Amino acid sequence: MDNFNVDIKTLDIETAEKMLPEWELKYQRDSTEIQNLDIILKEKKEQLDSLEVRKLNLQNTLKINKEIIEVLNNREKDVLQTLQKANVTYPIYKARAEQYKNDLESKILQLKQSGKEPSNIDYSATIKKLKEEKQMIMLNIEKNTQYINNFIKKHG
Repeated sequence: MDNFNVDIKTLDIETAEKMLPEWELKYQRDSTEIQNLDIILKEKKEQLDSLEVRKLNLQNTLKINKEIIEVLNNREKDVLQTLQKANVTYPIYKARAEQYKNDLESKILQLKQSGKEPSNIDYSATIKKLKEEKQMIMLNIEKNTQYINNFIKKHG
């Protein structure tokens, strides 16, 4: 006979008194088990709460990292555009300087062939143009060097 699955309506007092110690023992075991399960449940809830907080922190970190990557990509794009611009403009300035140099050499050669003294030529306008071109090239180089150095400092 299963002492725990008894129809209470048909149970007499004498049998109930005999079964009482077993029922009390079962009640104590079940109560202890419920307490243990409550403790485990509480621990699991705390772990879940902790994991939820960690999840939120990781989501925030991910969001921040995505924003940082976007900023870095934009900076990289700006630097690449600046370098591209420098690569386009530098040869132009260099070609102009070379052309001015060739023009001067040509004028000097013409003067020598004509027998005139080249030292009397007024080179101030050409020299001024060359200095301006050189200054623009140097400024462009400095600006691009600064962009590159800043990029390296921030991302290198």
